[in-house]
Amino acid sequence: MRLKDKTALITGAAAGIGRCAAELFADEGCRVLAVDRNAEGLQELAADLKSAGPSCRTLEADLSSAQDCRRCVEAAQQWTGGLDVLFNNAGVV
Repeated sequence: MRLKDKTALITGAAAGIGRCAAELFADEGCRVLAVDRNAEGLQELAADLKSAGPSCRTLEADLSSAQDCRRCVEAAQQWTGGLDVLFNNAGVV
């Protein structure tokens, strides 16, 4: 429980490394805001992390948009009052 009571924003969380990070962080007691533009992948992640209860949320966003990046940080702040970890995993060209 190394991340207990911390809040992490994980980008690119619908698949691959981002998904694994979201699962690991949730298992370690972290509140996870999982972000991706892949809505279907986020729904699957949310279903798999359902046992984590209210400590995991998803947000569909396109991180090539500065407005969406701000929206992600604001969502984390509104949800938990702050942000402890940013796992910037999304690949943006």
